[in-house]
Amino acid sequence: MNNLKLLELGTKVKFGVDFEINGEISAICIRETSDPTQQTITYEITFFKDAEIKTMWLYERNFKIIKTKRVEIGFKNDNN
Repeated sequence: MNNLKLLELGTKVKFGVDFEINGEISAICIRETSDPTQQTITYEITFFKDAEIKTMWLYERNFKIIKTKRVEIGFKNDNN
């Protein structure tokens, strides 16, 4: 697996039909795909709805970033 550039935990985002809901990235999920050079990345978004805390998993294409920087993570492959 190559190094990845991910959005930071705590990044503020907007999502919804008209990007009207404010949220924050609270977790990141990285999954392998059938192509070993690619990964699928989803972000858990935490937000308030009707005074309750909710979460939802979204791809980056489904939300707008309000403000953040990307952080790089790397993985060591002991098999090489």
